Amino acid sequence: MKSSWQIKKLGEICEIIAGQAPPSKYYNEEGKGIPFLTVNSFGDVYPKVERWTTKCLRESKEGDVLFSVAGSLGLVNLGINACITRSIFALRPLKDIILQKFLFYTLKKYGSKIA
Repeated sequence: MKSSWQIKKLGEICEIIAGQAPPSKYYNEEGKGIPFLTVNSFGDVYPKVERWTTKCLRESKEGDVLFSVAGSLGLVNLGINACITRSIFALRPLKDIILQKFLFYTLKKYGSKIA
């Protein structure tokens, strides 16, 4: 690590949005509503959408970094506009402090040690 770099807590460099799942009666596979993500949705870089919901309680946005906090701990994806379940945190980088891709690649390398 470069000597000029600072060590910061995650909450100091990004907003942390904890997911919350709506009741399952709002889920569908017909593409109605907003994409609904679980840890099983995670791909190598972006999540794959297989389910949608017509009621969203917590939403990730494009530009976020998605981080799994239950089930398969420490998985990382780049965010999309979607509803996220409680096993996922959306990390929203604070502008002028950290770049999304730097956070993504750092968590990709060290995320399983953090979780």
